[in-house]
Amino acid sequence: MSGALSSDVMPMMLVAAEIDGAELTLMEKVAAALPGVSVVLAVLAGSVTLKARERTPVDIRVLPLSPGELERFTLRVDRVLSNDEARQTSPSPFYAQVVKQVLVVDDNSVNQLLSRAQLEVLGYDVTVASDGEEAIKVCLESPPDAVLMDLDMPVLGGCDATRRLRDLQRLGLLAPFPIVASTSAQEAAAQQECFDAGMDGFLAKPIDLAVLAEELHRVVPMRPVPCPDVDPLGHT
Repeated sequence: MSGALSSDVMPMMLVAAEIDGAELTLMEKVAAALPGVSVVLAVLAGSVTLKARERTPVDIRVLPLSPGELERFTLRVDRVLSNDEARQTSPSPFYAQVVKQVLVVDDNSVNQLLSRAQLEVLGYDVTVASDGEEAIKVCLESPPDAVLMDLDMPVLGGCDATRRLRDLQRLGLLAPFPIVASTSAQEAAAQQECFDAGMDGFLAKPIDLAVLAEELHRVVPMRPVPCPDVDPLGHT
């Protein structure tokens, strides 16, 4: 996703196609991470996933989608757009958000997907690294505005990577930026280790979207800036 989004903008619908039968669990996690978003999983006729229709929040549909289903999806999106437009009582055309770049460091592809989806919903641009060593290379090439750092990773763990990044910053070789732990470890000792390594925050997985938004706003607030081609006073 490109461009800036305000923090209250949500995607209206997410549609995915089943490939090997393992997608339902992933899409359920996405649905839980993005409340209010209509999540659709398209499957082939005869898929065992169809048996889960009555017990999942995911809207399961059989491929190929019929013209009627596509029309209903379009109408659903149109209704959401109409409701959003009705709620916009004080538009602000003279300001745009400065899009912040967040680096997600996690060796789990599902966690990467969920973090990316949540961050893009909140209006951030996202880069992904699979371990601490890769994260350092990414930061040296293009320093992010914030890092969401997993702890237990191959090659180089989150705390060790954070120490190296802070060393580079102290030497003036890397621009400063906040680092927030993103981990399933919730023990007080794990939190203390993160702070001792130089992290600025701690988020326990699974991460709630509102909690993620609040924490990132705390460490790297997204401030509005005037658009250069628009005069808020209406001068020509």
